[in-house]
Amino acid sequence: MKKVVNFIFAVVAAFWMFLVLSQYFQEHQYYFEVLSSFRYWNLFIFLIIFLVLFLSFFGSITFKEKLQIRDLKINGLKILGFISGLGLIILVSYGMKTNLFSEQNFFIALFNFLMKFWFVIFGIYFVVLTSFVLGSFVLKLTKVKINKAKKYIYSIAFGICSLVTILMIIGMLGFLKSIYIWPIVLVILGIGYKNVYDFIKTSLIKNYPIKKIDLKTLFFTTILLLTFTFSLVDIIRPIPIGWDDMRVYMNIANIIGNTGRLVSGFGAYNWSIFMSLGFLLFGSTEIAMGLSFLGAVLSSFALYILASKFLGVKSNLALSSLIFTLPSFIFLSRKDMKIDLGLLFISLVVLNLFFDWVKQKGIRKWISLERKNGEKLKKGKVKNETDKETKLKPYICWENFMLILLIGNLLGFAFGIKYTSFILIASITAIFAFVFFKYWGVLLVTAGSIYLIFQLDLLSLQGIQFGAQEVFFMKVLSIFLILITILYLFIKRSYRLIIFPAIKVLVILGLGIFLGFSPWIVKNISESKEVNVSAMLYGKTEELRFNVKRINREYKQLYEEEVQTKNENRELKNKLEDEPTGTYELVTVYSGYEEGLLRYLTLPWDVVMTSNANKTLVHVFDIGPLLLFILPIQIFLLLKRKNSKVALIILAISTIVFLMVSFISVKGLNMCADGQVTYECMSDSISDYQSNVGLISSVVYSIFLYTLPLLFPIYSLLSSLDGFWIILSIGISTSIYYLFINYFLGTKKKLLYIYVFLGLYLPLWLILGNGLYWYGMLGFVLLFLIMLIFQNMEQQDFFEKVFLNIFKYSFYVWLSLTFLNMFFVGAVSNIQILNPVFAEYMVGNKTSEQAKESINSSSYNTIRVLNTDSEAKVYKIGTMLEYFIEKGQNRIYEDRGLETFKLLHNSSQTKEEIAKKMRLAGFKYLLVSFANTGLDQTKQGTLKNKYDALRDFTIENKNLKPLETDQLVLNEEDGEILTYHNNEQVNADFGFEGEVIKEGSFYLFEILE
Repeated sequence: MKKVVNFIFAVVAAFWMFLVLSQYFQEHQYYFEVLSSFRYWNLFIFLIIFLVLFLSFFGSITFKEKLQIRDLKINGLKILGFISGLGLIILVSYGMKTNLFSEQNFFIALFNFLMKFWFVIFGIYFVVLTSFVLGSFVLKLTKVKINKAKKYIYSIAFGICSLVTILMIIGMLGFLKSIYIWPIVLVILGIGYKNVYDFIKTSLIKNYPIKKIDLKTLFFTTILLLTFTFSLVDIIRPIPIGWDDMRVYMNIANIIGNTGRLVSGFGAYNWSIFMSLGFLLFGSTEIAMGLSFLGAVLSSFALYILASKFLGVKSNLALSSLIFTLPSFIFLSRKDMKIDLGLLFISLVVLNLFFDWVKQKGIRKWISLERKNGEKLKKGKVKNETDKETKLKPYICWENFMLILLIGNLLGFAFGIKYTSFILIASITAIFAFVFFKYWGVLLVTAGSIYLIFQLDLLSLQGIQFGAQEVFFMKVLSIFLILITILYLFIKRSYRLIIFPAIKVLVILGLGIFLGFSPWIVKNISESKEVNVSAMLYGKTEELRFNVKRINREYKQLYEEEVQTKNENRELKNKLEDEPTGTYELVTVYSGYEEGLLRYLTLPWDVVMTSNANKTLVHVFDIGPLLLFILPIQIFLLLKRKNSKVALIILAISTIVFLMVSFISVKGLNMCADGQVTYECMSDSISDYQSNVGLISSVVYSIFLYTLPLLFPIYSLLSSLDGFWIILSIGISTSIYYLFINYFLGTKKKLLYIYVFLGLYLPLWLILGNGLYWYGMLGFVLLFLIMLIFQNMEQQDFFEKVFLNIFKYSFYVWLSLTFLNMFFVGAVSNIQILNPVFAEYMVGNKTSEQAKESINSSSYNTIRVLNTDSEAKVYKIGTMLEYFIEKGQNRIYEDRGLETFKLLHNSSQTKEEIAKKMRLAGFKYLLVSFANTGLDQTKQGTLKNKYDALRDFTIENKNLKPLETDQLVLNEEDGEILTYHNNEQVNADFGFEGEVIKEGSFYLFEILE
């Protein structure tokens, strides 16, 4: 039987891995573009020479047995010198391929670069130093014992939390300006001068002797340092360039820096306040972006601390190298300066603190004794000679009280970074409950989470609609589960005896969460003058409102004769769909276009394959194939050890449901017209595909073709299960998951806590995360950790040895690919290490203003028009120019999903009427982009229809005056821009009329009276 299982397992595993890799690289062809167009081999030569010289100078290289570096003494200043050298090498390598150094002296250019490079590093370091000093003071007050290795990371985390709270308080008082911030910072540093000296000495001056480093450790360390250096170099630019940072995160920080006040109506934005220190203290966009990137650096340290509980040094560095070189992580640390990496850091610190709490002397021993003896223990009738601290009642002693309160405080702060941290809060609460009540505690927290999801209507964000009866039923079911669980805990004596201590712990945790989030509650309630959930979360919005019904009434009153005499035949195209579709269109871009339960079952495949992403942006979401490629195989290896028959059954079910049905879903939506997946369409399309692919791929498609009669009914069933069935199915799957980990990991405490955490975290992400991996980034990081833990398990037979070796070599191949991709992320089509304009800015060839204008002269003119007319209201659809528009929050109305435009369109007879209504609402300018049209892959094409109507509205409309655009149109006679069109070099200009060569990213119109 064992040989049969091994054979079947080997065949399925080989098939799985081939399919994953073939499909992955089919969806991510930019790797081939990078490899085929790579022209910076000189950079590799420079890097190797520099590395050898650096190591030879500070240590000694020996070739005895294996290549090793011995007697190396490292400190912060040497590392600073190392990354400065890396930065210079990157710049020089780029300059050798361009004319970067032609305008000024080579050494002056390098000096200018180093000054900007060091200025960014100094600004980041100064903020970290201030955070550490403030956080050290907080931890000293709590009297919590933390070992020195963790002290620095924990202090920085609590320092950031405290610093943001201070900024919020002075912001609410109206003093959020540099003239007030600097004295506060200097006072903090002055009072904590001992900690200032300690941090500078530890981080910069103190030497850390390393007896020997092998080649692998050196490789992983160099990869990490080079990754972070690239990010530091790339953020030396005068403006942010990402969609989300320009619209929200950097925009908020910029508004705070420019106005000296907090922004209303955005929800909570703790990390954006932290990023605003770049503007408030230094007036620097680069440092503000650097504080976003700082989240990646701090996360790597926090992850190292957490992973050291499970992995050795080499594997730990391998884990960090893998995670922080993923294209999506590089994108977040270099291109789109958001808050997710900062949230990851806080989340990792929270998880580390939980492990500190659970391993406190006496915690688990006390719980065990309390379950058995109850009141006898409290009266001293039961003595525990092996643990003297039992008498202190550890669950309520000062140190444990403060530790739980600190965890709660960071959770509240995390919730103030992003509201999706609800997933983190629920999951951390679940593992606290698990410590006391095992899986009953997890059930209690899960039921409570489900109740909150339906009470707050959180599923509407996913586009899932429940009827009133279904909502009522789910609430009643949740309450029933809560009551049943509590009743069982009271009935079972071993649990009854610790209910009240557990409640105390959870109350303390809740108090900490409340305190961590309380500054936002105070701010938002004071602004909105209301006390309800919406007011506490969002406050009073300052954004413009557009009441279409009111405008329609005013229009009828002003143009009564025109309305009465107007021909009933509409001049506009057919009416747009009346149902609100904006949320659904936004969510499905990430979560997928399948229906029902199938949408969630295929999500793991979709996230790894980026099946739903725009093909020009796949690197933004790319987390690599390794999780899908090897993690399921490793899990089956563990299953096979314990029970080969169970392993075989689970392998068969999961292969059918997750692999084949996912494949059919993804391929079916592409193969079948209008996304209407049918059996006939699939069978015909697969047959056609077989004749156009290679032999191996043909075999794969044959397997799907012959199993289609079995698989398609399953596909149809899963597509039809919606609403209540989605939650029920996820609940059943989660229950099976907990039974699985209890059976296979019941004695491995530390790893068990990670699995229990993921058991709630990932399902909550599945139903609330919209398919965006960074909404559940901590969960994916922990999956990578588990993957590395499995890789280090003992090999017991031939099959395990084969597959674990496959993973090992796949890991190195993948890391090599991400290393090369790291040079060009976000600029594959250009194949340049650096943006040419920003490189000119780095070396001083261009000023900040010149660089901004050179990026796009047309957008620069648009910004100048809108800022000159600084009181005029702007109707905006898409575009990233909001960051540059002065007083933007007070005069910009953003119709992101075109829902307001749809209402105007459907209630109007002509294009001119729509424009008049916009003008009547007070808008003078219309700023639009049509770039988001390509995002729509829904069956109905609702987003595309709205954009088509918008485009039609802007064409030949006598009430719209075209002003500026970056659309390129052919101008053979005297066009000033040279470009390529139909493989020929042509002259072009920015303009509205003429043959379009390149679609614009924005169009500015004046709405006429």
